[in-house]
Parts: sequence; C-alpha cells; structure tokens
Amino acid sequence: MRLTLVFAAIVLVGCDEPDPKVTQVGYFKSSVNDRIFTARLSKDGSEEDARIFGESRPHTAGQMTAVYIYETEAEIPSDGVTLASSVFEVNENLALPNLSSWRFVYMRYRNGNFEFVDCESAASDICR
Repeated sequence: MRLTLVFAAIVLVGCDEPDPKVTQVGYFKSSVNDRIFTARLSKDGSEEDARIFGESRPHTAGQMTAVYIYETEAEIPSDGVTLASSVFEVNENLALPNLSSWRFVYMRYRNGNFEFVDCESAASDICR
C-alpha cells in the first residue's frame, strides 16, 4: 500500500503542466450565449499563443464571442467583466480610462466570420 502511494505521489509531481502562455482573467456570458473574455499573455507568450487561445474559447453558433488579450503588466478588467449584467456593461467596463488597452483581439461574429488582430501593428475598429 505504501509503495503504491509513493509511486502515485512521484507520478503526480512528475506530471506538472507547463505554465500557460495565456491566462483567462475575466469571463462574461449573456443570457443569449454571447461571450466576452479577458486574458493575460505571459512574457514568453507569442502572437500565435494569443490566436490559439482566442480560437479555443467556447462559442455558440449565431452568437458573438470576443477575446481581449492583454500584455503581461497590463491593468486588465476582471470583475467588471465577470460580474457585469449585460454585454453593454462589459463594454463600458472595458473602456474605463484606468485600464490598459488590449494587445490582441479575437472576434467571432454572429455570422460565423472571425478576425484576429494585433492592435499594436494594425488599425482596426475592434482595437482600443
């Protein structure tokens, strides 16, 4: 029995997941399944990591999903997103002047089209 417990402990310690390159900070889901996420990109995270994170968020067909990814040291809305009562309120909270601008945005529209934008290098209406 002891040998089994020691072996199990060794296996668990040896199976640590690597630190994620993108970490979710805030999440809002409306009554019609529109979703808004905020996330933090690690210092060693890349544009590709941000894109993959955005693409992998849950999405309901016919609804909108927005993923705002901020740089490591950014002031990111969390409770203002998670505790909001509407998409309108989330958008107001995202625009608060004391918060940082997002670096990347992944947007999946109601029609199924999507776009991923690096807001540092591209001019887009979905950048802040």
